[in-house]
Amino acid sequence: MASFGPQLFSVTPPLGAVRIDPFELRERVLQRYPGRAINWIDLPSEADFDHTVSYGLESVLSSEAVSANNHDDRDNQIFVNPYNGVIVGQRLTGDISQGRKNFMPFVYSLHYSLALGTVGSYLLGIVALLWTLDCFVGFYLTLPIRKIQRTQLSVVQSHSLTRPWLYWFFTSFIWLKRWMPAWKLRWNGVAHKVVFDLHRAGGLWVWAMLFVFAWSSVGFNLSAVYQPVMRLLMPYSVTEKIQIKSTTALLVPPIGWQAARRLAAATMAQQAKEKGFVIRRERSISYNPDRGIYEYRTLSTLDVGDKSGNTRLFIDATDGRLVRLDLPTGVKAGNTVDTWLMALHTATVWGLPMQIFVSLMGGMIVILSVTGIIIWWRKYKARTVARQA
Repeated sequence: MASFGPQLFSVTPPLGAVRIDPFELRERVLQRYPGRAINWIDLPSEADFDHTVSYGLESVLSSEAVSANNHDDRDNQIFVNPYNGVIVGQRLTGDISQGRKNFMPFVYSLHYSLALGTVGSYLLGIVALLWTLDCFVGFYLTLPIRKIQRTQLSVVQSHSLTRPWLYWFFTSFIWLKRWMPAWKLRWNGVAHKVVFDLHRAGGLWVWAMLFVFAWSSVGFNLSAVYQPVMRLLMPYSVTEKIQIKSTTALLVPPIGWQAARRLAAATMAQQAKEKGFVIRRERSISYNPDRGIYEYRTLSTLDVGDKSGNTRLFIDATDGRLVRLDLPTGVKAGNTVDTWLMALHTATVWGLPMQIFVSLMGGMIVILSVTGIIIWWRKYKARTVARQA
């Protein structure tokens, strides 16, 4: 992503310089943007020493009031040098008309919603659901359907009563032997056979990962289907939305940001001690003015991988009480599976090898799609010719 706007993401730390406290930096930025709110703060680690700080801008005034303060009310993301507070750039996330700095956010939007917002997200969710069903249909179509030959059947029947284990072994062996051709490629065959084998065998080779991509896509875009199915299959806890306290947003929380961070960190440490996990590092703290709730997110030993920290808790911005604790793994099997599905989909586990594998999977999906279209077209033409004959 940095290659499409390196000035937005990278910074050269001055010799001996110290990063500005993230809460102080937030206040400095807000002074530059009257009528805006920053409700998310990333808590940097030592590895972030050469990165800028990104803030999302939310409007708390009308667009006319913001424009009157000489700021572009369309831009919703800014990038700040954490050593001197200088704003190095800004953009409206995903707006490709702003040039290359928005290329990757636009590609991401295209990936999960066709850059069509909520409508596109639901549309791709439906496609993902059909893809999931197609995984099982395609797998079923590769299974052998021919019957056991009579000579084989007589051997099987002769051992069915005296040696049941041999009966089971023999029938399984015969079945697997007849299934093996589905896993092979006939490179020396004619073109249409190579295409068919590549589609059938290629789908079997990567079937498990195809299912991971398909079903996790349903989880991302169509939770109304994903969550009930997961609850039906295994113990699964659905995270209920925290209720809105009142019709008026609590724009200025009674408990300040720094106090909320200290309180949330102490609460998380207590929860870690009680539930037997270890906090590896802080990730972020955010505030929801509509619900009057802080969200404190960390990376813990319950997380999968070392990038996305999904061990989080919510505290009330009025009295500091713990509202909810969300743990990514180790509580219910369904939520653990859910966490792994999302981590595999986004390649946030196992480092560079997994990222390369997921990239190759993208090419494999293209191959399966193209060969599938070719097979369908050949069958369509054959049926057309047969009807005309």
